[in-house]
Amino acid sequence: MQLRISSLCTILCLLFLGIFDLSAQIYQVNSPYSRVGIGSIAPSSFAANRAMGGISAAFRSPLNINYNNPASYSALQLTTLETAITGNGLWLASDDLLNPQGTGSVSIAHLSFGFPVAKFWGTSIGLLPYSGLNYNIQITENNDLGRTEQNFIGNGQLYQFYWGNGFEYKGFSAGFNVAWVFGTYQQQSRLVFPILSDSDVFANQGFTLGSQQTDESVVGDFIWNAGLQYELKLPDKYSLIAGVYGNTATELNLIRNFRWEKVGTSAGIITVLDTIKNVPDEKNSFRLPSNYAVGVALQKGANWMMALDLSFRNWTEFEKYGQTDALLTNSTRIAFGAAVTPETSPFGKLWRRTQYRFGAHYNTGNIFVNEQRLPDFG
Repeated sequence: MQLRISSLCTILCLLFLGIFDLSAQIYQVNSPYSRVGIGSIAPSSFAANRAMGGISAAFRSPLNINYNNPASYSALQLTTLETAITGNGLWLASDDLLNPQGTGSVSIAHLSFGFPVAKFWGTSIGLLPYSGLNYNIQITENNDLGRTEQNFIGNGQLYQFYWGNGFEYKGFSAGFNVAWVFGTYQQQSRLVFPILSDSDVFANQGFTLGSQQTDESVVGDFIWNAGLQYELKLPDKYSLIAGVYGNTATELNLIRNFRWEKVGTSAGIITVLDTIKNVPDEKNSFRLPSNYAVGVALQKGANWMMALDLSFRNWTEFEKYGQTDALLTNSTRIAFGAAVTPETSPFGKLWRRTQYRFGAHYNTGNIFVNEQRLPDFG
């Protein structure tokens, strides 16, 4: 038994690395919003939860893995392997753009494995994205010096490899996840301006001079989250479930490499002329915000369920290299979801044995730009 589990874990790790390496290669969405904070936070809810608006606090299933509330692992009755592909589209429009700009991405959403260890104990391991940077912003202006150009470029991806356990005792369940967050972020800002045509130093037309700053973060540290659930059995196979999960603010240690350079450009080729400042291998950190959620669900066996979630994330606690981000604000999210299975018999017609899920959510948003929030809903 131990040999089988060891072999399975080895196969999963190799599969994780292969799939997520492919995922990183095809990640193409270009979002200027990912420049804020730690980047665009990837959804941590799995496919079944996302189909129900992202409800997680009171979600318990014998067949589905619920990463957000690890107390739910105690409900697992079968060995379960879950993975999904996610697609994203982004269209940007403003008064400055003649035509809306569109971009998109396709990537692996998660890969997770869970199984019951004992009647009262379930466990899960898996890998999923944590957050991502991918933006390329160019701003040009005409002034007394001529045409100046600013570039802001960012790329990188953080992943989390987690192990979690859930335990049940007389209707009460408690669980925790411990995850290793790893990856690399690189952000670059550059300002260039034209050299005058009669310059004695650069006689060629079109040569520009400026400076650029490059900031690279190599992340590797542990994070955690924990959860509680209580299931009250009611007559006629009804159940009422209450749940809560979350984590306190957490320091994420990293190695930072910073360079500030004087550069020149010609025909699109950037040449480093001098190094103004170089700080290699500096120990630093991100401070991740606390996150709390509470929810309630009502279900009748495997026939149907409905659930409501309310979550809060304290983004004012976020710090990057010891500095807060003025564009971040606290966010609140509310979600509702339902699932219906018309017939639970394994011998019925396929369309009646299928589970149908519905959901909706509204998030006040954590980005505050031009004195307004950027909410999201779906």
